Amino acid sequence: MSLFMTRKATPEEPDEVLLEAFKKGDRAPFLWLFDRYRDSVIAYVWRMCGRRDVAEDICIEAFAGLVLRVWKPEDSFRESLTSVVHQMCVTHMARIANEPPRSAGFGVPLPGSPEEAVDTSEKKATELAVASVPLGYRAVLLLYYTMELSLDQISRVLACDRDQLPLQLAYARHLFRRGRAL
Repeated sequence: MSLFMTRKATPEEPDEVLLEAFKKGDRAPFLWLFDRYRDSVIAYVWRMCGRRDVAEDICIEAFAGLVLRVWKPEDSFRESLTSVVHQMCVTHMARIANEPPRSAGFGVPLPGSPEEAVDTSEKKATELAVASVPLGYRAVLLLYYTMELSLDQISRVLACDRDQLPLQLAYARHLFRRGRAL
């Protein structure tokens, strides 16, 4: 038995430890990371793009691409994942800009999610209000509330001036509230 036994990663480990374990051939850390971020990524993309199927596709594509190709150990995994997901949303939205609009609904909520408990009319009003916020402001709003990123993290994800974000977030909230009032 070797004196230098390596210990196995556990689900509670930091992202970077799990990624290194995955890169060394342990498959379980990939699933743990995916489970850790799946719901928040799908919620963000779903609200940005308005479609659950697109959200699931982008989540899987972004996650696999980042873990297998793009992520660098010196970068925060969470911020890198969020940046990739956001760029994929923007690309998707640009691609469908000329397509006829689909329903603004966000589909069937996940069992046990906060959305499941909300009255249908309230949920519909919220969906329409989120969809009424222009894409750039919607991104700031959703990164802050859905992904729970700090303003510093959002500035890195969106590659924008951090000093402008409080104003953008305030205006995004205003647009959301105005959309709820309609």
